[in-house]
Amino acid sequence: ISAWMGLGNCYVRMEQLENAIEQFEYAISIDPHFKKGYIDIATAYNELDRFNDTIDIAEEAMRYNAESALLLCLYGEAKAKLGYTSESMKIYKKAMKMDENLPEAYAGIGFLLSDLNNPHSAIKYLKHAHTLSPYNTDYMFVIVEEYNKIGEYDNSIKYVNEILKLNPYDENAYIALMECNLLKDDTDQAFETLEKGLYFTNNHPALLYRKAFLYLAQDKNESGLLTLATALEKDYDGHIEFLNFDIDNLVNNQAVMELIEEYRIKNKK
Repeated sequence: ISAWMGLGNCYVRMEQLENAIEQFEYAISIDPHFKKGYIDIATAYNELDRFNDTIDIAEEAMRYNAESALLLCLYGEAKAKLGYTSESMKIYKKAMKMDENLPEAYAGIGFLLSDLNNPHSAIKYLKHAHTLSPYNTDYMFVIVEEYNKIGEYDNSIKYVNEILKLNPYDENAYIALMECNLLKDDTDQAFETLEKGLYFTNNHPALLYRKAFLYLAQDKNESGLLTLATALEKDYDGHIEFLNFDIDNLVNNQAVMELIEEYRIKNKK
């Protein structure tokens, strides 16, 4: 079993999940009660968006009395992805009863409540998950989104800053912080956030596109076009997301579209 699991983990590190699943299946064929094997198979299936297969392997584990709290969370996630919200909620609560200190169970319920547009309750569960797993930034990003929904932007900013303390090179954190600043109608702080993010991320194109958009929104067209050119130079395909920031105005901006066309030709797209 150790050999098959070790081989499977090698394939996971090589991002060959299909091969990894095959090795883990050998392990549970040797011992159908081996809980870790089922967990690793379900994890791989969820990574591959093969949620029906996750459900099948979780239910197989139950038949062999090999379920665990973490496997139930993977099972609940698969059910949620397939739209079985009420079933997923019951599964997460069962996992919580099995292990009251498992952050994935609380986070799973928090994610479900977020999807159900119940931010106050979502925050309660996600904050508890964060307490149990303080370095998991996925939980913190969703907490930020939920606080934004209820207009508590200072709380959102507190959690984004916590993410940045853990990883000052995370461009998504700077984007989240910029969005919080804009929700507070603080455009100057939004620019400062982008400047700081560009410094730490070596001019990440996602931040450049947002800076260009802010310039254009303020009718600072020359600065906006110069910044847009830099973004196009680094990541031409990023212009698709850029245009979706304000599709009507940007598509009708002749200078913007001419610049994008110039880089399309340059990149032979």
